[in-house]
Amino acid sequence: MIEALEQLIQLSHIIGADDSLVQGGGGNISVKANGQLYIKASGTPLKDMSAERGWVALDDSSAVQRPSMEWPMHLALTAPWVCHTHSVYLNVFGCLFGDPASLAEYTALPYIQPGKQLAEAITQLQPQPSVIILRNHGLLVTGKTADAVLQLTLTVHQRFARLLPQLFDPNQVTHQTTRVYFPDAAILTDNRDVMAANSYIEEMIITLGGQAQPLTQADITALQNMEEEQYRQHIQ
Repeated sequence: MIEALEQLIQLSHIIGADDSLVQGGGGNISVKANGQLYIKASGTPLKDMSAERGWVALDDSSAVQRPSMEWPMHLALTAPWVCHTHSVYLNVFGCLFGDPASLAEYTALPYIQPGKQLAEAITQLQPQPSVIILRNHGLLVTGKTADAVLQLTLTVHQRFARLLPQLFDPNQVTHQTTRVYFPDAAILTDNRDVMAANSYIEEMIITLGGQAQPLTQADITALQNMEEEQYRQHIQ
């Protein structure tokens, strides 16, 4: 196994162990090495990646598993390492109505449907920033090494955590909502951690006295009609 792939597995385990960063099969990490893009397999929890499964070489036509549906976004970014998480702390502020001051120092994109549409929007960002906030979605970080993207991810994640009165624990979320704040909450509706994260986002927005901006019904329907999302839903 090449060193970059070993590092991908190690990084995936670190990120995947923190349910405030990713929930269920959400989030994805990739590395470009030896002329190939190695990326998390669709629907596989990051913490479950191993030498035998949970990752895909993009150009490998014999692969049993599919690459993450976000592979176009990873390919659009030129950095060797790309780490995409669903930070609940960031998403509290990314799901606020308007333009929160807390996001001002970063490049932030409005909600865009995951997949090719999001990749096209990211292609337009020149020069490409190392941190991109995806409103109603999550955090996107790029770097030259696995450690660089890990440290930058944690720095941004913890910055937003410090702005909140209560940290995320899926076992402690009692608030319930019928609103949908990020894509996985429209697709992985049977996943406890995903739905707890969705409710936590709204609970913190209410606590902060902010105005929430959930996904629209049109956004939700578009997600649920995507073949890639139907596949991911089926394998959960």
